[in-house]
Amino acid sequence: MDPIDPRVPLSELAVRVHRRPNALAGIAFRHSSWSQNRARVFAALTPDDPDPLAWIRFRDDPDTEDMPPLPPASNRTRRFIACGTRSVVLRSVDDPSRYKVACQRCHDRFCLPCMQDRARLIVANLKAQLKYEPTRLITLTLKHNHDPLTEQLDRLYSSFTALRRRAFWHDAVSGGVAFLELKLSSTDDCWHPHLHVLARGSYLPQKLISDAWLQITGDSHIVDIRLAKSPEHLYGYLTRYVTKGWDAGIYRKLHALREAIQALKGRKLLASFGDFSGLRLLEPPTSETWVELGTLHEVVTLAAECVPWATAACFAIFAYDYEPPACVEPPDP
Repeated sequence: MDPIDPRVPLSELAVRVHRRPNALAGIAFRHSSWSQNRARVFAALTPDDPDPLAWIRFRDDPDTEDMPPLPPASNRTRRFIACGTRSVVLRSVDDPSRYKVACQRCHDRFCLPCMQDRARLIVANLKAQLKYEPTRLITLTLKHNHDPLTEQLDRLYSSFTALRRRAFWHDAVSGGVAFLELKLSSTDDCWHPHLHVLARGSYLPQKLISDAWLQITGDSHIVDIRLAKSPEHLYGYLTRYVTKGWDAGIYRKLHALREAIQALKGRKLLASFGDFSGLRLLEPPTSETWVELGTLHEVVTLAAECVPWATAACFAIFAYDYEPPACVEPPDP
């Protein structure tokens, strides 16, 4: 590998990308901030592989020369491990100071960058499509128990459906959106699933909804409800809970990670209802014209050789070592 020109102060992440083979440079870029947890997810997705971390270790170690054989894997696992490949640098035609990296994405709900891409898109679309009106922020929980996660999720979702059928809910709530948060107890490995609900409409007494929730669940009465006092309060709530990802404790315990992957398979993590049902939460932003500058590895290599335009691109792309910009698909030609 050619030495990096000392006049170019590349970030630590840019140096790592520069050292990787061209095909794997995008993976180092996209996944450097969560490489350890990514390895754990890979292990959870390949329970029959005797050394499920070997392939991920290769991707995280730029000095490894031999790629271990890829174990037999499902299509989901193959998409997961290929996430970040085919990375190219794009520059905006409308605003040449703007750059982004487009790459292959797995869209897996346990891939942190893909989850964050999706969450940012949802928040942006909610902000763009919603006018601020009185909105309640409701948190629905279940009483602490040792039931398997699948059973708890079934119960939580069915209970929320029953709550929305109550007459007082129909009278007070015109629409909303609910999204799931999962936590794992650090003391007894019990699951704590709960729903965060944005409910548009009129006043909802806390006691009324708490009593109804207890009636429906049979043992759970704790309900948090508060009014979003301003657009900033509402959007801050959205950003906090939609983009936060899974509880860190889930990644640390392989058995819990496998249970979560299985329990969430095919399950909606976000659901809109009422007037919100027509919102296009996953609609891509307005198309913008972009021009391809080259592969990520090529651009970083040219920056290392002090090529001015490549250096400018790298300074924009690697603005933060451990929080790389969201990777998005290139626009249609």
